Amino acid sequence: MRRAFKVLGAVLGAMILVCVLLIDLVSHSWGGAKDQMIAQSLAPDEKIIAEIHQSTTPMFGGPDTIYVNLMGEKVYVRVYECDDYSGYALHWENSRKLIVSYTACRPDPPTPENDAVTHMETSWNDIEISYRDSGHTATH
Repeated sequence: MRRAFKVLGAVLGAMILVCVLLIDLVSHSWGGAKDQMIAQSLAPDEKIIAEIHQSTTPMFGGPDTIYVNLMGEKVYVRVYECDDYSGYALHWENSRKLIVSYTACRPDPPTPENDAVTHMETSWNDIEISYRDSGHTATH
């Protein structure tokens, strides 16, 4: 009888451990968007910082995005379901003109909502923002 309780305790303990590990895995996978900076550029007068970020939505919660920040404010946002960011770049022509190079994404499946610009400013404060197609097409 005592041996049966030990076996039952071990089985229940193992089941609880598996449940805890699964809950931990799910909470980390669905815990919110994962954001990482992929490029940064300081204006020639060293007053403005431009950044390109990539935000991955965990699991199947929504689309991934790529966006450009100027001093923490989003000036360009694109749904971007590709892993190749090599066509994106920032170039300051001068302290008041930023050029953002971008690339197209050929997602799988190829649908317009998987590669769509949702926000694009052409100016921010006294900074002119231009966009240039890099000619590169990323695939998923």
